[in-house]
Amino acid sequence: MSRNAPTAAPRLDELDAPALAAIRALLAQAPRMHGYYLTRLIAADPVAGVDDAPRLDRLFEQLDDQPWPPPSERPADPGADCQVDEATAAAHAVAMLVGGADVGHARDTIAPATAASLWTQFRALFSPSARCFIGLGLGDPAHVFQRGVAVVDHSRAGYLGVIESD
Repeated sequence: MSRNAPTAAPRLDELDAPALAAIRALLAQAPRMHGYYLTRLIAADPVAGVDDAPRLDRLFEQLDDQPWPPPSERPADPGADCQVDEATAAAHAVAMLVGGADVGHARDTIAPATAASLWTQFRALFSPSARCFIGLGLGDPAHVFQRGVAVVDHSRAGYLGVIESD
């Protein structure tokens, strides 16, 4: 997603979840050499009878840590090409957390088993029917890699991402 002509949107309050705090504490033990983790959890009020695309657009904007362009300059349906199944989301999350050769590093940042456990803990914050999205490009575009998984259910939305450069 393009971030030309950024606008600051009012932020939804982050949910205070002890499980998210525990995930952040584990991530802090494995800092990225040239980047950061983007982890957020916000309320996602369902709106009956409203098209899903504007809701997703608003939620994705709130999950980002960067300003977005005005709605008129954004894709009409932000999640159309980004929604993935559970297995794809899990594989993406584990690969991005591990880092290693996949992003040109000599060694893994997080062990694969630890990465899988972190994803499982993050995914457990949502209902079993939650939808997963990748390829949203959230995070600071000055970094080469902006990888993450957004998870959205009826009452909350969250993002677990790695934003880093080589």
